[in-house]
Amino acid sequence: MWLDGYQQQFGNRLEDFLTETVPRVLTELTSSQKKQVTNGAQEFPFEPLLEILNSKHSYEDTVSRIIAVTGIWMNAASGSQWCVGPLNSTDYSERVGIGVRWGEIAFSPLSNMSENLVDSFPTWPGVLMEFSRMQEADRDYYKQRILETRPKQK
Repeated sequence: MWLDGYQQQFGNRLEDFLTETVPRVLTELTSSQKKQVTNGAQEFPFEPLLEILNSKHSYEDTVSRIIAVTGIWMNAASGSQWCVGPLNSTDYSERVGIGVRWGEIAFSPLSNMSENLVDSFPTWPGVLMEFSRMQEADRDYYKQRILETRPKQK
């Protein structure tokens, strides 16, 4: 509910991302990488992100590729869904971006996290390992929370 206003206002950007960027990124992955990303059953797809970070794509393309791989994996692994939501704000402005949500439980701003990863990676390559650990922790925590909040079956 609380993210619905963002969807109404910025949903076209998410739709463009899902119809253009996500399919393009999936075609760039090897078959084993694609299986790992879309299945979500294995560990976080560290290697595809490392390849993206070491590529010669523009900053914006690198960020959007990381968002795509991370979001596809997270959705498959935890039951989250693509969403548009707040990244940061001040008294006079608000920045909105793409992420994933777990119902009304939480929103993970993948745009911010991907930008931080791209910004930090050249000086601290270990940030990718931290990023992957955070994604796996989110997967495990929110997957469990979703199970706990579902109505009990009789």
